[in-house]
Amino acid sequence: AMVLSSCTSVYFAFTPFRDYQVDSDDHETIIEDGYYKPGDYSPYTYLNGDGDEESFANFTDVYRHKDYRRSMRSLGRQKILVIPVDFEDYPSSSLPEGTEGSLEVLRNAFFGINQNNQWRSVAGYYNESSYGKLVLDGKVTDWYRSSKLTADIRNSSATSQIVRDIYNGALAWYQETYGDLASYYVDGDPSKSVPVYLIYTHPSETGSGARDKLFWAFTINQKPTLTCWSSYSLTYLSEGRPDTHTYIHEVGHLLGLEDYYNTDSELYGPTGRADMMDYSIGDHTGYSKMLLDWTRPYVVTDTTEITLRPFYNSGDLILIKDNWNGTAMDEYLLLEFYSPNGLNAHDSRLTNSNPQLMQHAGIKVYHVDARLAYYSNDGFRRALGYVEDGVYSQETNRVGIAHSNTQSTTYNNYRLYHLLESGGENTFINGGTATNKTLFKKGDSFGVDTFADFTFNGGQELGYTFTISDLANTYAKISITKI
Repeated sequence: AMVLSSCTSVYFAFTPFRDYQVDSDDHETIIEDGYYKPGDYSPYTYLNGDGDEESFANFTDVYRHKDYRRSMRSLGRQKILVIPVDFEDYPSSSLPEGTEGSLEVLRNAFFGINQNNQWRSVAGYYNESSYGKLVLDGKVTDWYRSSKLTADIRNSSATSQIVRDIYNGALAWYQETYGDLASYYVDGDPSKSVPVYLIYTHPSETGSGARDKLFWAFTINQKPTLTCWSSYSLTYLSEGRPDTHTYIHEVGHLLGLEDYYNTDSELYGPTGRADMMDYSIGDHTGYSKMLLDWTRPYVVTDTTEITLRPFYNSGDLILIKDNWNGTAMDEYLLLEFYSPNGLNAHDSRLTNSNPQLMQHAGIKVYHVDARLAYYSNDGFRRALGYVEDGVYSQETNRVGIAHSNTQSTTYNNYRLYHLLESGGENTFINGGTATNKTLFKKGDSFGVDTFADFTFNGGQELGYTFTISDLANTYAKISITKI
C-alpha cells in the first residue's frame, strides 16, 4: 500500500477490503448418540395479551419488538454509513493527518484491507467473526460540519439529544450531497432508520466520569435513531495504521448486542473482560454468535463424548440444558474451545499493562441466562416477569431479554453472561479478570469437585457432569455424563 503523509503524520492510501470468506454453512441437522446439532434455530413462541400464540423468528425480531429499538441485520450484505463530523471550533484541518488524510485513515479503519490496520478493519473483522456470514459494506463520506460548537455542547447533560440532532442533520446533508440515502435503509425500509457511524474530531474524554460525557464512545439504537458516536482520536494511529477495537465494539451494538461489562462502574464484570462486548478485545464469543445466527451448538441429550475444534475458525459450541427451547434466548451452559489464534491472536499477545486475552488454549464454560421477559412501556428497563411463566401478557408490554451484566438493569439480580472459572471460585466479583487459570484444561471437570451443586437460575438441575478428556492445539474432547 502506498504511504502518504501530511505535515505531521503518516498514513496509508485506502485499499478496499475484498478478501471475503465464503459462508460454507450447509445448515444440516446432525444427530449422533447423545447429542445433535440443529440445522437452524427454532422460532420463539409465546402467548400475547389476547392469549393468542405469537412467535419471534429470531433475536432481531425480539430486539425490535414493538418498534422500540433499532438494529442492523447480522447476515448477508449490510450497509453502514460512516459520516465524519467536525465543528467550526474543532475543524478536520486541525487533525494531525489533515482533512483528507484523516478520511483515508477512516476508510482503511472501516472498509480497508487488514494490512492497513493494526489488527483488522471493521469489515474484515465482522466477515471473519461471522465465518463469512456478514459482509459489511458502505462508505466514509466527506466531513460533515455540525452547526454546533464543541465549546457549547461539551458539558451538556443532554448528550443523547445532541447526538440525535447531529445524526438527523448529517442524514439530511448526506441526501443533499450524495442523493442515495435510500440505499442505506435497514431492510430497504425508510421507517427502519439508517445505520450511521458518526466520527467526531474532538478528542475522546478520559478520566473519571468520562463515560457520562458527550465526547465518549456510545451507540443510540432507540427509535428513530441508529447511530454510533466515537472520536477520531480512538484510531490511536501507529506507523500510519489505525486501531479499530472501539469501532468494532460499537458496531456490535448496531447488531443488537449489549455490553457485557458492568455499566454501573462496579468491580464485578461477569465475563472477566475477555470479550469484544466487554473490554473491546478479541473475537465475539459463543452467546453473541448464537444471537446473530453465525453458528449453532451441539446440544447434549445423554452421556456422550464430543470433539470440539477451536471456536475462532469453526463455530463449534456445546450447549447443556435439557428441554432447551431451540433459541439463544434461554438459560443454559455453553462450552467453547478458546484458542489464542485468529481474532484472538492480537490481544492475547499484547504485553502492556492492560488486561489481555488468555495466551493458552482451553475450554471456556459460560452460564447464559438470556430468558425473555415482558417489559413495561414506561421507560427503558422495567421487567415485569418471564415470558415462559406467561404471567404478564398484556398487549401493551414489549418483550426483551430479562438480564444484563449490570446490577441496576438486570432482573432478579441474575447475570446475563457469566464466564465460570475452572477452580470453582468467582474472582470476577472482586474485579478479577479472565486468565489462563480461568480455562478448563485436560483432566478438569465440572459438577464433580467444582460446581457440584450448580443449578440454573430458573431452578432446574443441570443433570450432567463433564470432563475435559483431551486437549490439543486443534481439538478438545469433552466427556459428558448424564446423571
